Amino acid sequence: ILQEVIAREGSGTSGQSMLVGAWSVLARANAQIGEWREAAVAFDRALPLDPKSASLRMAAGYAWLQIARPDLAVDRLEQSLSLQPSTEALILLASAESERQRMLPAKQRNWDRLKSTLKELNRDPEAVAKVSAPWRLDFLQADLALFLAQSAGDGGTKEALAVLKKAETEHAGAEEFWRQAIFAYQRLGDSAAADQALARYSGLAKSPADQAIAKSKLAILRN
Repeated sequence: ILQEVIAREGSGTSGQSMLVGAWSVLARANAQIGEWREAAVAFDRALPLDPKSASLRMAAGYAWLQIARPDLAVDRLEQSLSLQPSTEALILLASAESERQRMLPAKQRNWDRLKSTLKELNRDPEAVAKVSAPWRLDFLQADLALFLAQSAGDGGTKEALAVLKKAETEHAGAEEFWRQAIFAYQRLGDSAAADQALARYSGLAKSPADQAIAKSKLAILRN
């Protein structure tokens, strides 16, 4: 039905707001069922029809990030931020830029944009604390510390591990923080810290099935 509305209104001159709404609803419906490519395309179709909507551009950026197109995500998120400053959009921009650089050959990587974005976020910790899953910033900072060490020819993980250890106190009761920490510690080569994070996660996980999945994923990482 939505696609019929879009096709009908797209051929006329009336109802531009209806078109924006239709594309947006179609995008969000696709996102809810995990069809992120279709969601991203639908959000993008809505953008030129509503050039002042920061929220549509942030949603488009998030959708492109889900299908490994951080280049497009960075573009949409920068558009969103130019229209309306947002801590959430800044965190998503940092995530997209981190992924964009990781996909480049090592000699072409440049971490300046990620560094400046994280610096801007760190200027307002109260705003970061209010967003959903604020620990995303901690994982991004740990990633940056590791990337910079690798770029300098230092394979050490000391600084990245220190970032995560500091974050443990701040997010002690956050189930999702501990779930992500399991795998972050393991990738950094600290199996003991990964086991400790698994134990903390197991005490917070909503179901035994969630615990079992985390244990299985950790075992796969170690093999």
